[in-house]
Amino acid sequence: MDRTGFSYQISFVLVLALVVFGTLGCEQTEADTSANKVADVEQLSVESKTKESGETDISHDVTSKYSAEASNLTVHVLELVHVGPNVLKLRFSFSNTSNSGEYIEFGNAFAQEDADVGTVAGVYLIDALRQKKYFILRASDGKALCSSGITRIGPGESLELWANFPAPPQDSSLVTVHVPMVPPIGEVPIT
Repeated sequence: MDRTGFSYQISFVLVLALVVFGTLGCEQTEADTSANKVADVEQLSVESKTKESGETDISHDVTSKYSAEASNLTVHVLELVHVGPNVLKLRFSFSNTSNSGEYIEFGNAFAQEDADVGTVAGVYLIDALRQKKYFILRASDGKALCSSGITRIGPGESLELWANFPAPPQDSSLVTVHVPMVPPIGEVPIT
């Protein structure tokens, strides 16, 4: 095995350990199953898709105070905002920083379930104040309300992505964003 393959295996094991040990003691809730499949959330998703018209290739100059990186992937949180009384929208970017021409293949790397291939449904939020984990909202048909149809990101490319989550109570102003393959991004403010 060459050094590159070995370093990817080590990186994967470290990220997996961070995810596992970082969420120990957190209550895994989906903020009431009924809240994850509400009609107004579906409408918000349709409006968001219409406004954004899918994912966009964005500048390489994306900067954010709230970032994480591992291997050839850098994630920048662009904003985490209320888009409804019970819904948060996370806007973030994925940047492929490979200097060796490697692509970041999506497949199920960022999915939560097999049906989520090509999405970022594996992203979740943790409210440390309440020790709760918030998963991606889902439409009544079970589809994750997040960016989808993503196949891969080429070297030097960046994509702006989005995901909707149930909103924590109003007095929770900070959450940790967990994205597969990178360390947690802590203390992201909700605006």
